[in-house]
Amino acid sequence: SLGAALTPFAERIAVDASYSSIADLRGDIRTQTDRLLQRDADRRVARISTPRATVIVVSYRRPELLAEALESLTRQTFPPEAWECVVVENGSRDPKIDALLLRYEKAHSNFKILFRADNINNVATSWNDALDVALGDCVATLDDDNRKHPRFLEVLVDELDRHPERDGVYCRTRIINHKGEAVGLRAFTPTFTWQAEIGDNHVDSGELLGRREALDRLGGWDERCHAAEDWDLVARITHFGRGLAPVDEILADYRAHSENRIHTSAELGAEACAVLLRSKHVEGASVPPRI
Repeated sequence: SLGAALTPFAERIAVDASYSSIADLRGDIRTQTDRLLQRDADRRVARISTPRATVIVVSYRRPELLAEALESLTRQTFPPEAWECVVVENGSRDPKIDALLLRYEKAHSNFKILFRADNINNVATSWNDALDVALGDCVATLDDDNRKHPRFLEVLVDELDRHPERDGVYCRTRIINHKGEAVGLRAFTPTFTWQAEIGDNHVDSGELLGRREALDRLGGWDERCHAAEDWDLVARITHFGRGLAPVDEILADYRAHSENRIHTSAELGAEACAVLLRSKHVEGASVPPRI
């Protein structure tokens, strides 16, 4: 397993917690990915049972919030042997984050970590890299400043099984502040058309559990998107895929704070996202009012 491969490094860090020791662990991200791919191919050939669900986390320079996000995953009521977490550490070069991730990887056999040498500033690429090594037949994402409620996987995996005609399911979300206190609820739309989705995003990335087969069929996340990657995916699922089923239960937390990309991406990403959406769906769509 990845844990076994990293154990010698973890033992070294336990003795000498210097940054250089942690940096030695990083190595080359592609070599690491290739090793995981080969291991998982061997598992499939051997018909060893694989997890039902994969949760992908992308981490960058927020150790305290990342700790909350990961802790929310360890509290899942879904059996740990039935799901996995793939964390992409996106070149933070922060010894606190590296040490935190190593502790989780060592303590939880269903966690595996991919370390990037540098930040590529593209969440879609990081999600796709994690998808390359994911074993679950359904996939969710968790931003490193957000949280999942304990029953997120239990409920959504069950609902996905209840809706074989759909490519995914999505839940309701509570909005929290920088302290983690509840301040409201995100708008929940139980039905919407692909035309409506082009005009406004109805499903946040943290609310969605999608079928792996559908992600593969639709090409994963579009790496041309540097904002609103989740919006683009939901639009493609709704238009070109088999749509999503709503789950009217609050199962995720979305943190609204000054460092969240939603406050900085509108000017940078709205026009580019609109161009992409028009090119994929219908010319003449208006520029989205917000991201």
